[in-house]
Amino acid sequence: LNKTAINIAYSSRHISSDDVLERAAAIVGRQIENATESHFEANNRPKHWIKNCFALGAAATNLEPLDATQLHLLHLSFSLLRELFPQSTDYAAEAKIYNEKMQTYAEGMRDFIFARYHLNKRYDDKFWDELREQTLPGSLKDRLDLFKSRGVISLFEDDVFLEEDWYALLVGSRQRAEMLDPLMARIPDE
Repeated sequence: LNKTAINIAYSSRHISSDDVLERAAAIVGRQIENATESHFEANNRPKHWIKNCFALGAAATNLEPLDATQLHLLHLSFSLLRELFPQSTDYAAEAKIYNEKMQTYAEGMRDFIFARYHLNKRYDDKFWDELREQTLPGSLKDRLDLFKSRGVISLFEDDVFLEEDWYALLVGSRQRAEMLDPLMARIPDE
């Protein structure tokens, strides 16, 4: 079959599904047929491993479909589960570590997505204005403040996104440091 899947994420509080389909049709140059709508709500279970049950993928954490977040989290959950797979019926220690790490992964991914929304330069649009004005999680605020003051990205132990990803996001969003990191002065110009 000669078909192309198109996924569109939008806020139903700010635009109707008919308007979204109309805009999509204008972009692809033809009418969108057989559209299926599914509602999305970001969420994260407080524990992904309870007793002998695991929540994986969107059943555990559901984030905006940006930067392949669902694939990242699914891969991380399988890798971590493989590493911590219990060898006995007493697996409380493994479950505790698994739950803590998955929370950290999910929070880091949330921060990366949140940064994209917060740093947007789309003005005079209610959707983007609201996102830009939301209160930042403390971990993201600290990271953005450090970059603003010195141009440095501070990675956390369980960060999913690399330093290069953060630089691309911040520099691409026209964020600039107020002063250079003093270590930069030690690098020869050549």
